[in-house]
Amino acid sequence: MSTFIPPTFHDSMGFRRMRSAASAVSKSLQRAPAVVSFKFWAAPQTLAVISLLSAVVCLASVATIAVLAVRVVSHNTQPAGAGSVSDTRAWLSPVSIALKSEPLRPDGKPRIDITLNYVNVGREPARGVVVDMRSGTVPQDLSSATLNAVFAGDNTTCDSLITPDKGGMVFPSSIAPRSYSQTDVMANQEMIEARQGVLVVQACMKYQTAGGAIHTTKVCEYVEPEMDKPLDQRRMRACADGNDAN
Repeated sequence: MSTFIPPTFHDSMGFRRMRSAASAVSKSLQRAPAVVSFKFWAAPQTLAVISLLSAVVCLASVATIAVLAVRVVSHNTQPAGAGSVSDTRAWLSPVSIALKSEPLRPDGKPRIDITLNYVNVGREPARGVVVDMRSGTVPQDLSSATLNAVFAGDNTTCDSLITPDKGGMVFPSSIAPRSYSQTDVMANQEMIEARQGVLVVQACMKYQTAGGAIHTTKVCEYVEPEMDKPLDQRRMRACADGNDAN
């Protein structure tokens, strides 16, 4: 005897299959625009442009960070106010030292006139400017090697200088030098003429900057032993010591 299967069972299974198929088609249709949009957005040309823009933005960010880091390090390694003060303060700088023979003294000793020319290469006036110089003869073996390193000893010309609250002023200028002159006795002329020593001039410029800070510029130069030339035509050269500024 055969088993009877109600037709409602078959109908129910068919209906479910149709609904599942319809749902699958609906979901496929819903995904279709996104797939098309994705394929359009992911075109090779578009990806290349986006990659290039991303690289440029990344490099710009790295460069900005590097610049900021350098500025921070530079700022932290400088003393407070160092940049603004050193850029604007007065700076007295020597230009030249000139020598000239003067008539002999009544006792027959030779005299020399010494002139120090200097300028203010800073950006504010130097106040309370005082200058001192001295000359002397330093024993020296005048070979070419020693002439490149003439040591005159400690330059103490600044020690006795007192900078007053009010005094001479030197305004900023790089072309109009100021001068300070004095007349000295040429010591040990015989040693110089015999090329056993050199004539040395040491000088100091002491001055104030804004706020009352005191600064000094020390100079030391010697005369080359060019005995075939008059004293005022001989060249001056820097000593190996005695030159300083603050």
